[in-house]
Amino acid sequence: RFLSAWAPDCGVFVESELWPALLHTCSTHGVPLALVSARLSARSFSLWSRPGLSAVAGALLSYFELVIPQCAEQSQRFARLGVRVAPGCVANLKWCDPGQAAPPAKLQAAFAQSVVQGRAAWVALSTHDGEDVLLARAHEQLVSRAAQSSARPLLIVIPRHGNDSSRVERAAGAYRERGLTVTLQSELELAELSAGSPDRAPATPSDSRPSDVYVCDAIGQVQLLLRACKLVVVCGSLVEGVGGHNPLEPMRAGCAVIIG
Repeated sequence: RFLSAWAPDCGVFVESELWPALLHTCSTHGVPLALVSARLSARSFSLWSRPGLSAVAGALLSYFELVIPQCAEQSQRFARLGVRVAPGCVANLKWCDPGQAAPPAKLQAAFAQSVVQGRAAWVALSTHDGEDVLLARAHEQLVSRAAQSSARPLLIVIPRHGNDSSRVERAAGAYRERGLTVTLQSELELAELSAGSPDRAPATPSDSRPSDVYVCDAIGQVQLLLRACKLVVVCGSLVEGVGGHNPLEPMRAGCAVIIG
């Protein structure tokens, strides 16, 4: 119904989104298709290369009139499956993205003044359940080495699915259980500053001692937090079953990246 109503001029699929029924339906409606930033994992390539399955893979991929692999290695994988790839053309959309613009200088300065306060700081990006426990243990050791309150290091935590209040609460709870003080981003007035008013800096929590951990429970704040400190642990890599996350965003922000 969508294809009949909208009559698209073309269809563009990304990476490895290969849905046989959708591809067939587009083909029957005469919609030319392209697969860009195309990739096959080593496991998928091994599976599709098996006798009998290679022909199925070739037939499935033949729906595409244009295939642009991510890199030379991916180009070879598709070629071995009988796919005609764009000659001499590779492109990874993640690298083509110019990156997000830096937050307003006013907002960065206010965050540095009210939250970082000149302390050594590091970021834990995209934490999952189980990882916060490990990070809390590590940060507790760093805090215990600080002789004075003003020298206590800061950990900025950006939970995966930070718009899920239950996930944020579990993350914050892992740090509180280690005796660390926690501030949620929603407790500050950064949103008002981001909109350009008022001119005053965000209010700080009533506790006179700076928080040990700052937990982001808002969407769209990653660039601000990454630019506040230059050391980032990309999570999803500290527990089994996740596989890690893309480090390009912190790298583009000029951060040193640690992956477990």
